[in-house]
Amino acid sequence: MAEPRQIIYLDTVDSTNRYARRERLPAGTIVYTFRQRAGRGRLGRPWLDIEGKNLALSVIFDAGAGEASFWRIALLSLPMAALLKALSIHQVWIKWPNDILAGGKKIAGVLAETVMEENHMVKIIAGIGINVNPTAAELALIPKPATSLYCETGRLQEMRHFAEGYITLLAELMDEELPVPMIRQRWLTESGTIGRSVEWASPAGPVRGHAVDVDEKGLLHLETATGIIQIAAGDLDIK
Repeated sequence: MAEPRQIIYLDTVDSTNRYARRERLPAGTIVYTFRQRAGRGRLGRPWLDIEGKNLALSVIFDAGAGEASFWRIALLSLPMAALLKALSIHQVWIKWPNDILAGGKKIAGVLAETVMEENHMVKIIAGIGINVNPTAAELALIPKPATSLYCETGRLQEMRHFAEGYITLLAELMDEELPVPMIRQRWLTESGTIGRSVEWASPAGPVRGHAVDVDEKGLLHLETATGIIQIAAGDLDIK
């Protein structure tokens, strides 16, 4: 039976990921807030916080085997996709690496950071940000198409109730301690990336191809005009 985990609610914080790092929180801890002042997204982009209308949540994992890191992070996106579907939001799917889209627009995203000690990775801090109650006008400040639960359903969510529902699903999934092949299979079932034409923003410029698989290391296999390449990170646009 899983040990009870620590769940920390913060009225306001610069970033739940930064807080988890500063406080040296143990693995299994969940930290969340509705007022994150200085969050950031992938590739260092600022996270637009609309005070009291977004959920920011971080989970601390033991590093474990390096090849399992991607799938530990994926544990955050799976229960969120399930919760959104349960709330009657349509066309919900996960875009590699771990953005969650609804109707083709981003509704949630995951950012992971590592904690190093003496040149060894000892922990992974995975944070998720979810647009819960922002309006379309507020989301228009985001450069790429975005949506929220409110925009998709026309109903305001009670923030604490929504967060607790997600945390319950997340904790249950974490407590299952599933092996990588099972997590991967669940993720592939929820992913809308595989089988689509995509464009990867590589350091050398855009690369177009056909997404054919995500392997057990979390690498995206992209079939291009010159053969199949494996991608570890980066922005992906669906074409």
